[in-house]
Amino acid sequence: MLTRSDLVRSDLEQAVESLSELLEAPLEEDKIAEIRAKTTDKTVYVARRCQILLEDTLRGYDEERWVWQDPIVM
Repeated sequence: MLTRSDLVRSDLEQAVESLSELLEAPLEEDKIAEIRAKTTDKTVYVARRCQILLEDTLRGYDEERWVWQDPIVM
């Protein structure tokens, strides 16, 4: 059974791959504005999904859903 974190992580991986494809694609002068908009949108989406994953990880640690293999040293 997939957890929420698994789904968010999978979605984040797909979004990063999509962003990479946008950045690696050849530029066509007549499509620069379109590519810029898509790249900006995808960058914002990736940043938000990353934030959600980090927040869920912190919440999971607080709720003891996560078990760390190595102790946290502060």
